Amino acid sequence: MPFINVGSVKLYYQLIGQGRPVVFVNGWTMSCEYWMPLVEKLKDRHHCLIYDARGFSRSQPVGLDAAVEIDEHAEDLHELINGLGLGDVNLVAHGLGVWIALLSARRHPQDVATLTAVAPECELEEEDKVSEIPSIWRQASLLLKDLASLPLLRNLVAWRYRRAPEPHRTRLCEDFAKADRRAAYHMLAS
Repeated sequence: MPFINVGSVKLYYQLIGQGRPVVFVNGWTMSCEYWMPLVEKLKDRHHCLIYDARGFSRSQPVGLDAAVEIDEHAEDLHELINGLGLGDVNLVAHGLGVWIALLSARRHPQDVATLTAVAPECELEEEDKVSEIPSIWRQASLLLKDLASLPLLRNLVAWRYRRAPEPHRTRLCEDFAKADRRAAYHMLAS
């Protein structure tokens, strides 16, 4: 399995196909399996890069000293693009991955030709709501750290992936259940 060292973590990735580079950025707790049905359709015309973000699926474990917030994920994306010799890529991002892609593109515009946002997470509209977030996360932190172990949540994840073809659906559910809880919590909280 191909891995690349990015700072203090090893990221799992796959390069599939040929042509213009397209980089797929996962949403919260998703593995790169999420993109496989689309990559299968694009691989004849595009050089597709899929990867597992730090702390998720095959890109774990991460050390306790490794940061796992959106800033680090954005830098990982930049390092991955550069480390694999890609440039002028088309970014396709889903959910919280849109924030990662946007931040990376903002910091490193030389890496990106286009950005496509698929089901982006909403941004807070009122400035004063931002100050409420830390206390909300402190109150919910114990719950969030154990979400993947709850049968109800596993069933909701299975329902969310119900349209994904096998074997991708099974892999997505397994990857969610195995996600590093600290990485999942800090990515969402940041």
